[in-house]
Amino acid sequence: MIIISLMELLEVNFLVKYLNMNRVRIAFGLAMLVGAAVSPCAVFAKFADSVAVDAALSWISRPGRFTCPEAYSNDTYRYVADQAARLGVRHLRERIKWADVAPRRGEWRPGRYLKNAEMLSARGIAISSTFHDAPAYALPNKKLPRDLVATFDFCKRLSETFEGRMEMWEFWNEEDIGFTNEGAWEFAAAFKAASLGFRAGGFNGVVAPGALCRSDRGAYENTLYRNGCADYADVMNFHIYSPPCAYGRVLSELRKFMSRFGIGNRAIVVTECGTNQEGECDEDGVMAGMKRHSPSQEAVQEEFVVKSQILMRMEGALRNYFFAFGAFNERNGKKDWGIMRRDGTMKPAAAALGLLLKEVGDGALAGEIETTNPKVRAFRFDMPDGGVKIAYWRRTEIDDGKDVVKLWPWSNTEEKASIALDNGSSFEIVAKRHAAYAQLPASAPVKTAPREIGRIGAEPRAGEDLSVVIRADFDKEAYVLGGNKSTLDMKGNSIDLTLEAWNLGDAEKRGRIVFNGRGKVFGLPESDVAISPLCKATFRLRYEIAGETDPLIAFAGEFGGLKTTPFVVPVFSEAKYFAECDEVKCAAGDVGRWTLNSSASSKDCAWDASEGAVRFSFRWGIERKDLWFFPRYELDLQRESMDEAMLLAFRVKSRQDKVENDYKSARIYFKGKGGSRQYMCSAPTHDWETKYIEISDDARKMGVTSIEFGGHPKGHTVDFWIKDIRIFKRKGDKQ
Repeated sequence: MIIISLMELLEVNFLVKYLNMNRVRIAFGLAMLVGAAVSPCAVFAKFADSVAVDAALSWISRPGRFTCPEAYSNDTYRYVADQAARLGVRHLRERIKWADVAPRRGEWRPGRYLKNAEMLSARGIAISSTFHDAPAYALPNKKLPRDLVATFDFCKRLSETFEGRMEMWEFWNEEDIGFTNEGAWEFAAAFKAASLGFRAGGFNGVVAPGALCRSDRGAYENTLYRNGCADYADVMNFHIYSPPCAYGRVLSELRKFMSRFGIGNRAIVVTECGTNQEGECDEDGVMAGMKRHSPSQEAVQEEFVVKSQILMRMEGALRNYFFAFGAFNERNGKKDWGIMRRDGTMKPAAAALGLLLKEVGDGALAGEIETTNPKVRAFRFDMPDGGVKIAYWRRTEIDDGKDVVKLWPWSNTEEKASIALDNGSSFEIVAKRHAAYAQLPASAPVKTAPREIGRIGAEPRAGEDLSVVIRADFDKEAYVLGGNKSTLDMKGNSIDLTLEAWNLGDAEKRGRIVFNGRGKVFGLPESDVAISPLCKATFRLRYEIAGETDPLIAFAGEFGGLKTTPFVVPVFSEAKYFAECDEVKCAAGDVGRWTLNSSASSKDCAWDASEGAVRFSFRWGIERKDLWFFPRYELDLQRESMDEAMLLAFRVKSRQDKVENDYKSARIYFKGKGGSRQYMCSAPTHDWETKYIEISDDARKMGVTSIEFGGHPKGHTVDFWIKDIRIFKRKGDKQ
């Protein structure tokens, strides 16, 4: 792992010792590698080291995606790389596709991915890259690879092929949403194999897990890190599309989550940071179906790109990749992300980013300084020549978090302010909405210092062998995933599984697997097993719930006196309720029982035969803020009374015009004669998922007549499916 002590940095032979590292590690910043014990400014000498862009060059900028200037002979990759270099960008995020690079075992064709990496490297641009696909030979269950040796080999070959060109490898992308369909424990096993593969290929840079993208920390992340992911990751990887005013809260909550797993001081990399504050586009672009930003929207993006970089660094982010550099549209073409237009020209945001790097990129961000006007913000940068510069702006709707900012008719009100200097004088500034820069004649005291960046690299744990990785396949007919892929919801009291212990080291491993969960396991061998390098041991097992109220499937191994990282699967079982209750199936498929209840301007309810469910479709105008839907199901009180109900179960999924498919909140409302009761639940995902609501006494007594299912989406177009509503009632009650 990359941890260099301060003493090592001061050693006479340091250059001899470390200049043989690949150039990208050096570009990542030697001082940054010291760790959190040194002050932020000392650790992070140059502000430019925190500024980055997500270009996804090899995907977004393929020929035909935008009009390339004639001088480039349609070499769209070279054109984008040149534009990034001209702006002074030194850190860029890329994408690779496994099925392109290694479509079959033994075949290797890095093609444009390697060519583009060489081109970026030649321009002094360090790369972080990710992939989120698996070819058939990697045995994906749905999306994630199940063959851990294939995963290990691919990542090992990647690190060897791209040696000296990558500063960070990420495994997967936004696994907490629709980029995976499997349980969190399955992602953990695949990530462990990928991390070991990158290291086996000689990669000495940063290894990152796929980025989490939901703004709230939930059950998925808890299960993920209960499975020992932290031991294989050098940083926390995160995506954010919230307004800048939310950065402090979101990263604070993220650090609290990290602290629960002993990595509160681990560095945070924001590999995607974008904005929705400019809203969707109405103006036609040069390509059919691809809308483009208006001048007003481009001005919002221009304002955001600078503010987001400085404010995210203030919150202690190691690096912040603005999304996105190239021409890129989503949401049926209405969302324009890039700072490059599809005619090949650059938007004002590109110039703003370049000016930021030119003016203060070589400086160290010392923090925010006091001004005499609360509407004016100013940030001090200590420059290498001993001088002091400031970046400053007027606080606007961008800072304050307005959902959609309209700047037309144009408004650029000026705000005057003074800054008290250390020499007793003052410095006058006039701030507008876009950032400006000035050289101070003397320094100014810092009001708020940046948060510490944190440490890169996992600290090795004594007595642990990371090279043995445990995973399992479960009987698919005996469970469904629950809790946003965080729990195994068993249909009965037991389940068959195939447990695998993979040896991803270079020597034979001899030891045993032990069950340390809650419940009973049958089939584990009592004697030691031997596992050859890059092979696996397989165990056919049966797990049974033995009366536990909180069942848990958990295994760990001990090989050669060293322990493996854990394999943990939280369990929920309906068996208890089947034993104690009668199951009442509601007539959820009867469209006539539903009432459309939503703030949407357009709404519809219909039977979807392909899904075997009722589908609700909701549409809001882009200006709407009060986005909510709660379709109401009217109970048949003769059969579906909730008076003695113990559990409500139902299956849902959703789709939005946002790839994250994220929600501000999701709730269930019970309505009846005695008022209303609400239950919070995890938001619906892209895949079918069973939700369970345990019914409280007060809800049972309130005379429930209807149930509302829904939430507050972040997108403006939502499809919501629901089926299999079931009520579990104490046995013997009338139905």
